[in-house]
Amino acid sequence: DHPSRRGPRGSPCGREAGRVGCEGVGGAGVIGGWVPSKGLLAPADLFRRAAHHPFTGIATAARSFDLGQMVDSKAALVDHLRQEKYLDLAASYAFPILRGRAQFIDAETLECGGEVIRATRYIIATGASASVPPVPGLDESAYLTRNTALELREAPKHLIVLGAGHVALGIGQHSLPPGRPVTFSTRGVIQPHREHGPL
Repeated sequence: DHPSRRGPRGSPCGREAGRVGCEGVGGAGVIGGWVPSKGLLAPADLFRRAAHHPFTGIATAARSFDLGQMVDSKAALVDHLRQEKYLDLAASYAFPILRGRAQFIDAETLECGGEVIRATRYIIATGASASVPPVPGLDESAYLTRNTALELREAPKHLIVLGAGHVALGIGQHSLPPGRPVTFSTRGVIQPHREHGPL
């Protein structure tokens, strides 16, 4: 949860707020959403445009595609935004962040890392994890999820994506340099066809 959306210490509402979690601080958009995704899509798109443009009379070339360096750059952007938008803001409000696994002792008492917290209201916003479909043999295939695909440091020779919505198409675009095959498996129509016309 974003600290600015909760009543910080000394705020006009006269309430205190805090955050408890065992994963990285930051909302889904910064940690595993549009920020890391666009952080890889932008350079991948620039690489593609360098090799394919509609203009005559000019020559451009896309000479190298280092996915590892792109992932490092994406990670640096995520770390910067996490610090600026969450950690620094929480510190400015004296907004406590407790790290660790929490458990309820009773209806108003929470224990985390040996510290006991009492509150009349708790908001549980733990996010979600990938739902793995029951495809025979998938468990033995070293499959990727949306988040682990964003950490690939070497582009696979051929990528198969289950799904063809916005997220799936984005993964296929930034995980491979142009010219390598990517296959989308979908039960319906590819998403952009419904909204923006055929691919």
